[in-house]
Amino acid sequence: MDRIIIDFEHLNDLYIDQNLTRKDIARKFNCSMQTITRNIDEYGIDRPKKEETPIISGIYFIQSDIYVKIGRSTDINFRKSVLQSGNPHSLILLGYIEINNEDERREKEQELHERFKEYNHKNEWFLMTDKIRDYIRSI
Repeated sequence: MDRIIIDFEHLNDLYIDQNLTRKDIARKFNCSMQTITRNIDEYGIDRPKKEETPIISGIYFIQSDIYVKIGRSTDINFRKSVLQSGNPHSLILLGYIEINNEDERREKEQELHERFKEYNHKNEWFLMTDKIRDYIRSI
């Protein structure tokens, strides 16, 4: 039975900081995965759990350059990532109104589009103005 073969700092660096798999570490040191697992367990090394992004349904305000998109989604963070993939500017989620009911989301979105229609650029994209910025800050 193999004993601890890697010191704590080195193993911690490989497993946590460099995010290597147990298999990669075993290959690197030419030993079994069971040995690496035993070392990790004996040292009590745990990878931090990934924080889950909360799913937020509602109306969002996402800025791109001088424009802000006022839209609705059942998963605002996912929607932002989809929009980002086709956008050359970094998108910023400025705010949101959490609304879980689809009919209420649709009504609120239409109300906001009507409220800010004078600043409409194209579809759901509006020129960012002080009036829109003040509204977002108030929510």
